[in-house]
Amino acid sequence: MADVQFNKITKRFGDITAVSDFSLSIEEGEFITLLGPSGCGKTTTLRLLAGFYPPSSGSIKIGGEPASDLERNVFLPPGRRRLGMVFQDYALWPHMTVSDNVRYPLKIAGRPRTEQNAKVDEILAIVEMSGCEQRFPHELSGGQQQRIALARALISDPRVLLLDEPLSNLDASLRENMRVEIKNIHRRLGVSILLVTHDQAEAMSMSDRIVVMDHGCIHQIGTPEELYDSPVDEFVASFVGKANFFKVRQVGTMLYLCGDSRSDGAFADEEFLQPLESAHIQGSPVRGLGCAKPTDFQISRDAPTGAHGIIESSLFIGDSVVYYVRVGSIQFQVKTEDRSFEIGTDVSVSFKKVILF
Repeated sequence: MADVQFNKITKRFGDITAVSDFSLSIEEGEFITLLGPSGCGKTTTLRLLAGFYPPSSGSIKIGGEPASDLERNVFLPPGRRRLGMVFQDYALWPHMTVSDNVRYPLKIAGRPRTEQNAKVDEILAIVEMSGCEQRFPHELSGGQQQRIALARALISDPRVLLLDEPLSNLDASLRENMRVEIKNIHRRLGVSILLVTHDQAEAMSMSDRIVVMDHGCIHQIGTPEELYDSPVDEFVASFVGKANFFKVRQVGTMLYLCGDSRSDGAFADEEFLQPLESAHIQGSPVRGLGCAKPTDFQISRDAPTGAHGIIESSLFIGDSVVYYVRVGSIQFQVKTEDRSFEIGTDVSVSFKKVILF
């Protein structure tokens, strides 16, 4: 049985539709991420599940039981939904110790003090914060505050853990460490997780499945590999990993990479830069749009095949280099482990894979 079921959920704020016809099932123990740009509706969706907002239409079930269903006059308040939530700013009480912050959900539930103490010790051990019980939030680092917020959300054994951009306030190194910690906690406890983020690396590295959203609507649901390898549209291709877009034209049975013969693009004639016969072609050119990831290119100095280009710029990123290659009127980002190319070098560029839209 699914832990959570969204069924055609819509949420309006006056004339603004924040979430539109949203349907999703989260299976028991699954790690799901809502991914999209600011204002796409992902945080609103999370808050609808938490019970902070009633939906304008549709229904939500948690553990098979209705939580929000206006047609049946059902709306469970947040405290009765068996959910844990970690906010973007952690929302720790500054006047309470770590121990008191973590035990608070059990205290308001009226659990015996001995049970509270045992659970606090247990959950602080899980998040590796044992020994910090009497410290206050201002005495903790950002990563430690994050762990305490997680502990407080987990102490009541929630059915689903909700994470609202919980790593956005951390520096890059700490953010990467916390991704690992959250995944370890997920594997250890088996709790279902719904994460909200606009960080594609965060979503790709942590999730079982990702829901890509924009303007309140779902564009695609799939595993990280499915979204990266087989995006359903231009938005998903551009948001999940870097992407190069270009014109393609079909002439008979042949597909060609096309550019504009004039740099300003005004009333430009198309130039046929390269046949795409050697590439693995995915999809069909319904809109005449092609897409290739930076790793989907082969770059060389003197290959007899491929389109002629020149390297205009480059970025060294440790284990690889991103070259900015001008081919006709198009600039491609090409990622390779080969560091030997210099700016201004004439190269040949061919495609290993092309996705068509």
